[in-house]
Amino acid sequence: MKLTLIKDGKSKTYTSGTIMMRSLRDFSEFLTRADMDNLSVDELDEIFNQMCKVFNNQFNIDDLYDGLAVEKFASTFLEFHNTVMGVAGEPAKETGKKPSPQQKTIEE
Repeated sequence: MKLTLIKDGKSKTYTSGTIMMRSLRDFSEFLTRADMDNLSVDELDEIFNQMCKVFNNQFNIDDLYDGLAVEKFASTFLEFHNTVMGVAGEPAKETGKKPSPQQKTIEE
Protein backbone atom coordinates (compact mmCIF):
# COMPACT_ATOMS: atom_id res chain seq x y z
CA MET A 1 0.00 0.00 0.00
CA LYS A 2 1.13 3.51 -0.75
CA LEU A 3 0.10 6.60 1.16
CA THR A 4 0.82 10.19 0.23
CA LEU A 5 0.87 12.81 2.98
CA ILE A 6 1.47 16.54 2.84
CA LYS A 7 4.30 17.76 5.06
CA ASP A 8 5.73 21.28 4.98
CA GLY A 9 3.70 21.95 1.84
CA LYS A 10 5.23 19.02 -0.04
CA SER A 11 3.79 15.61 -0.91
CA LYS A 12 5.64 12.58 0.38
CA THR A 13 4.66 9.03 -0.54
CA TYR A 14 5.23 6.13 1.85
CA THR A 15 5.12 2.41 1.06
CA SER A 16 3.96 -0.15 3.62
CA GLY A 17 5.85 -3.23 2.49
CA THR A 18 4.69 -6.65 3.65
CA ILE A 19 1.63 -6.68 5.90
CA MET A 20 2.13 -9.04 8.83
CA MET A 21 -0.54 -11.20 10.46
CA ARG A 22 -0.37 -9.11 13.66
CA SER A 23 -1.83 -6.22 11.69
CA LEU A 24 -4.69 -8.40 10.46
CA ARG A 25 -5.39 -9.61 14.01
CA ASP A 26 -5.26 -6.14 15.56
CA PHE A 27 -7.40 -4.57 12.84
CA SER A 28 -9.96 -7.41 12.96
CA GLU A 29 -10.27 -6.96 16.72
CA PHE A 30 -10.72 -3.21 16.25
CA LEU A 31 -13.46 -3.71 13.64
CA THR A 32 -15.47 -5.96 15.98
CA ARG A 33 -15.81 -3.22 18.59
CA ALA A 34 -15.71 0.03 16.60
CA ASP A 35 -18.82 1.96 15.59
CA MET A 36 -17.83 2.60 11.98
CA ASP A 37 -20.91 4.79 11.39
CA ASN A 38 -19.95 7.16 14.20
CA LEU A 39 -16.20 6.99 14.86
CA SER A 40 -15.07 8.44 18.17
CA VAL A 41 -11.85 10.41 18.47
CA ASP A 42 -10.28 7.42 20.24
CA GLU A 43 -11.32 5.09 17.40
CA LEU A 44 -9.90 7.47 14.82
CA ASP A 45 -6.67 7.63 16.83
CA GLU A 46 -6.57 3.82 16.88
CA ILE A 47 -7.02 3.60 13.10
CA PHE A 48 -4.19 6.08 12.59
CA ASN A 49 -1.95 4.28 15.10
CA GLN A 50 -2.53 1.02 13.25
CA MET A 51 -1.70 2.72 9.96
CA CYS A 52 1.56 3.98 11.48
CA LYS A 53 2.43 0.42 12.55
CA VAL A 54 1.63 -1.04 9.11
CA PHE A 55 3.95 1.57 7.59
CA ASN A 56 6.68 0.66 10.12
CA ASN A 57 6.40 4.05 11.85
CA GLN A 58 7.75 5.98 8.86
CA PHE A 59 5.38 8.71 10.07
CA ASN A 60 3.39 9.32 13.24
CA ILE A 61 -0.23 9.97 14.12
CA ASP A 62 0.29 13.75 13.99
CA ASP A 63 1.71 13.43 10.47
CA LEU A 64 -1.53 11.66 9.47
CA TYR A 65 -3.80 14.25 11.09
CA ASP A 66 -1.82 17.13 9.60
CA GLY A 67 -0.99 15.58 6.22
CA LEU A 68 -4.07 13.63 5.10
CA ALA A 69 -6.79 15.71 3.44
CA VAL A 70 -10.29 15.16 4.82
CA GLU A 71 -11.65 14.28 1.39
CA LYS A 72 -9.05 11.49 1.08
CA PHE A 73 -9.81 9.84 4.43
CA ALA A 74 -12.62 7.55 3.23
CA SER A 75 -10.72 6.21 0.22
CA THR A 76 -7.51 5.88 2.26
CA PHE A 77 -9.33 4.01 5.02
CA LEU A 78 -10.99 1.69 2.50
CA GLU A 79 -7.65 0.92 0.85
CA PHE A 80 -6.07 0.33 4.28
CA HIS A 81 -8.96 -1.96 5.27
CA ASN A 82 -8.75 -3.96 2.05
CA THR A 83 -4.97 -4.24 2.19
CA VAL A 84 -4.78 -5.37 5.81
CA MET A 85 -7.73 -7.74 5.49
CA GLY A 86 -6.26 -9.25 2.32
CA VAL A 87 -9.12 -8.18 0.06
CA ALA A 88 -6.83 -6.50 -2.47
CA GLY A 89 -4.29 -9.34 -2.66
CA GLU A 90 -3.92 -11.32 -5.85
CA PRO A 91 -2.55 -14.82 -5.16
CA ALA A 92 -1.55 -15.39 -8.80
CA LYS A 93 0.85 -12.44 -8.67
CA GLU A 94 2.29 -13.47 -5.31
CA THR A 95 2.94 -17.10 -6.27
CA GLY A 96 3.70 -16.61 -9.94
CA LYS A 97 1.15 -19.32 -10.75
CA LYS A 98 -1.98 -19.00 -12.81
CA PRO A 99 -5.19 -18.97 -10.75
CA SER A 100 -7.07 -22.23 -10.51
CA PRO A 101 -10.59 -22.44 -12.00
CA GLN A 102 -11.97 -22.09 -8.45
CA GLN A 103 -9.98 -18.87 -7.88
CA LYS A 104 -11.20 -17.44 -11.19
CA THR A 105 -14.80 -18.13 -10.17
CA ILE A 106 -14.32 -16.50 -6.76
CA GLU A 107 -12.57 -13.45 -8.19
CA GLU A 108 -15.12 -12.93 -10.96
